[in-house]
Amino acid sequence: MSAQDQTTAAQGTGLAENLKAGDILETARQISEISEFLKAVQQAGMETELRAVSMRTLFAPVNSGFKMTGSPADVISKYIVQGRQMEADLRTTRTVKSISGQPIPVEFRSEGSRFGGAKIVRRDISCTNGMIQLIEGMVS
Repeated sequence: MSAQDQTTAAQGTGLAENLKAGDILETARQISEISEFLKAVQQAGMETELRAVSMRTLFAPVNSGFKMTGSPADVISKYIVQGRQMEADLRTTRTVKSISGQPIPVEFRSEGSRFGGAKIVRRDISCTNGMIQLIEGMVS
C-alpha cells in the first residue's frame, strides 16, 4: 500500500473501506454516502473549491440527510471551511469560517461532535489538500 492509500479504519471511522487519498474532490468521489451532495457541488460549479491547493475541510452531508434548498452555490459554500479541521481541533474553537465567510458553530462532544448542529458521523478522512468530515444532516 502506498503512502497515498489510506484505510478509514486507521482514521478512526471503524470502517474497512480503502480510500486512495487525493484532493478533496477525488477522495470524496470514492465515498458513496455523499453522492447527492457531490451532484450539488457539480451543479453549483464548485468543484474547483475542492481541488484548491490551499487547505480546506469539507463537512459533507450524507445522502439520507441532504436536501437542496436555495441556490446550490450558497448551500455548498457553507460546507467548505478554510483550513484543515480535524475533529480534535473542534475542542479549541466555537466556530469555523466557511469559504463564503460565514461563521459556522461547532461543538466537540465525546458522543459525537457537531458542525452547524449536524452530528459528525465519519471523521478525519485525510486528503492531500485537507480533510473530509461526514455529517448526518444540514447546517441549521
